[in-house]
Amino acid sequence: MPCEAWAIRLKENGRLIGTISLEPDKYRPDSNSREMGYSLAEDQWRKGIMTEAAKCVLDFAFGEMGLDQVGICTSLVNKRSQRVIEKCGFKYEGTIRRAYRIWDGTTRDSMVFSMLKEEWKK
Repeated sequence: MPCEAWAIRLKENGRLIGTISLEPDKYRPDSNSREMGYSLAEDQWRKGIMTEAAKCVLDFAFGEMGLDQVGICTSLVNKRSQRVIEKCGFKYEGTIRRAYRIWDGTTRDSMVFSMLKEEWKK
């Protein structure tokens, strides 16, 4: 299953400020689901850009790709990402303890969220 990925650019000058993607869902490999992932330049935080991009990708995921579910994960300390997830309407499923290793070798817990196709646009 290929990954769908998009660049996020500023409208004014085309500067690349982030990325957003739909990747194979590591927690639901046998379902019609993808996992959303994103990153945004720090100087662009708190402007609503990622929420807007995520909602567009959800429209594509459910409308064009015909997915049944989209998952997303974030760390407990990433409050900004949690806010984007909340604004988009994802539902909290639970926390997986010590789910992944970061750049310095420590492990972090992962908060897991999802959205079902029937919850999209509500």
